[in-house]
Parts: sequence; C-alpha cells; structure tokens
Amino acid sequence: LAKELDIPVIIHTREAVNDTLALLKKYQPRGIVHCFSGSVEMAKEVLKLGMYIGFTGVLTFKNARKAVEVVQYAPADRLLIETDCPYMAPEPLRGRRCDSTMLQYTLARMAELKGLTPEEMAAALKQLFSRQLFPLISKGLSGAVYTQLSDVEEEVNGLVTYDRRIVKLPVGHPFAAPSSFAAPYSHGNKPE
Repeated sequence: LAKELDIPVIIHTREAVNDTLALLKKYQPRGIVHCFSGSVEMAKEVLKLGMYIGFTGVLTFKNARKAVEVVQYAPADRLLIETDCPYMAPEPLRGRRCDSTMLQYTLARMAELKGLTPEEMAAALKQLFSRQLFPLISKGLSGAVYTQLSDVEEEVNGLVTYDRRIVKLPVGHPFAAPSSFAAPYSHGNKPE
C-alpha cells in the first residue's frame, strides 16, 4: 500500500530479522526502522535500502552492545532518536513511562558514540529531519506525526518522536491523508 500511495513506512521489528529483511528487500520501501534492535549486519542492509534507523532509550542501557555498535557504524545522517512511548525509558529513568522529555539522555549517548557534543548531535538531527525526513513524511504519514512533531518542537528543539496518539485532522490540512485514501478501519476498530 505504501508503494502504491508513494508514502514512507515505519517498521517495528522484534525477533524477526530474517523475515523483516526479506520483506524490506522485496518491497524496498522508504522510511524508518524504528526502535531498532538489530545487529550491524541488519543495519547495513537497512541502510543500503536508503532507510533511516531510530533508537530509543535502550541505547543508554549497560547491556546495549548491539545498539552501540550500530550507532558507531551508521552515518549520523541516517540515525534518529525516539521514545517508543510509553516503553524504553533511558537510563537514569529506566522503568518509568517514557516520553519525549527524556530524549536528552538518548541524544547525549548517541552524541558520545558519534564523537559529537549533544548540541552538535541535536543540530544534526534537526537538520536531518527538516531537510530529509520532513519532505518524506509530509507526503502522507498520519496526523499523529504532525501532532507529536509540534509537541516535540516545543519540548526538545525539534527532535522527532511520537507516542501512538491518533488524532483526526480536518480535510484539507497539509498533513491529512488525501481524500482518496481508504481508511484502515473497516472492521469496526476505528479509534475514538
């Protein structure tokens, strides 16, 4: 559907590396593999496809060997930070409900691994979002992205995150799905 509508995807994969890579190679979507938990080998394949990789507070955990290796390997202009709210709160807040106010810890760890200051990493992420991802996202992702984008800009200087809220945007809003888009709520599971 994403290929047909020429919109990006956000992939969350867990314990399904081979299946995920097979599907990504088959369909070659544009978008983000968020809450990344794969190895450097998986990251190489994802990056070859031109996709972006998002990291949560897991990056700050003491046992986050794979995440650390991927961040060290991947180019900074293909990395994102995120909350995966309400899960994956970073150290020193591990175990709490995660939200975008906690991104500073993930940002600081990513900056450290890339040999940058947190301010330099934040500037790189903001530039990545505004120049590369925003045009991609504005082509068709849901109102949830828009809502959280505006929240995040106020909270953490433009770094992107989302927390699975669903909002209804008025017809004609720049981030609303095209009117020809078929709603995915055909089986009575429409959000409130």
